[in-house]
Amino acid sequence: MSEYVGALISVVAIAFITGLVRGTAMCTFLCGPSLVSYTISEGRNWKKGALFALKFNIGRIAMITVVGGVIGYFAGVLVAGGFDIPLITLLILGYFLVGVYSIILGMILYSRARKRQLNLECDCRSRFMFLEKLQKKYPKLFANETFALMILGLIMGVACLLEITLLDAIILASASALFGASFGIATAATGAFTMFMFGVGSAIPVIAFNASAGYASSKFTHKKMNSFAGIMAVALITMGFILVLRQGLLLLVMLSAS
Repeated sequence: MSEYVGALISVVAIAFITGLVRGTAMCTFLCGPSLVSYTISEGRNWKKGALFALKFNIGRIAMITVVGGVIGYFAGVLVAGGFDIPLITLLILGYFLVGVYSIILGMILYSRARKRQLNLECDCRSRFMFLEKLQKKYPKLFANETFALMILGLIMGVACLLEITLLDAIILASASALFGASFGIATAATGAFTMFMFGVGSAIPVIAFNASAGYASSKFTHKKMNSFAGIMAVALITMGFILVLRQGLLLLVMLSAS
């Protein structure tokens, strides 16, 4: 029993630390620009910034936890079947899609930042195009700030769904000795909990970053903060292009080798 608990703690710790690392880099770059834009327009202090990011991450963590449970339940199939080569290919494809998504989102956010700088009429809330259409159709539903932020977080969770799925599979596969031949409820619960801790770990840097943005927005003028939002959007676009080029080249190499 003690070995089981020790191994379980080890798996959860790996997920949490991986989440912290991911949150500091990938998640902050992906989620930061949209949250900063929202914070600049809606909140002008660090408490508001932290609260916005917390509500945003509730939806993202919920999505990650559910995916972790599903993958955990089917971990036996993954471990027994082997997935080394498909795993690498899917991981590269996942990063490629995240890069494309980053470019599109970055361009939208940059356009909005420029409009604010030029004092043009602009809806500064960072939502996706189809969400804006839903907002017009169901105004009362999207008037709820918590709901809107949770939905945005849910979508961001979907954007990185492939990477999360593969990460969960890797962790559970590496811990297959922990469960022996018994896959099902035990691995589903473990998968959900490990991905929950991964989500919590990745949320901490995002919350800290957005709280800092909220604090900065209370100290600086709207013009300066809009410039910062534009810089964040450019950083997001740059990261997207790097991911697309790098992962695209890797995909071409793998396809030509096969």
